[in-house]
Amino acid sequence: MGFLKVIVWSALCIGLGLFLGTLRFDGHTPVEHAERTFGKKVKAPSLDEVKEDVADAFDSAKKKLSAKDAPTEKHSVEDKEAVNRLIARRKP
Repeated sequence: MGFLKVIVWSALCIGLGLFLGTLRFDGHTPVEHAERTFGKKVKAPSLDEVKEDVADAFDSAKKKLSAKDAPTEKHSVEDKEAVNRLIARRKP
């Protein structure tokens, strides 16, 4: 029931936002009123800018997640045998 409430409220909020975003008050949309009030034009980012930002974020994440800087662990035979003994003593 809670999931259904979230879906319904989300749909209502999106619908209200679309309605208010496209409705014209005094011949202008709310975005145009805001532009006139604050004195600057709202500029949507171009597709090229978005592509560059995504590419930069992808490259940055790829560098951070690369495996070449990952630590390498070396375990001795005695360590492995000790772990195996502990696992063998465990009751299922």
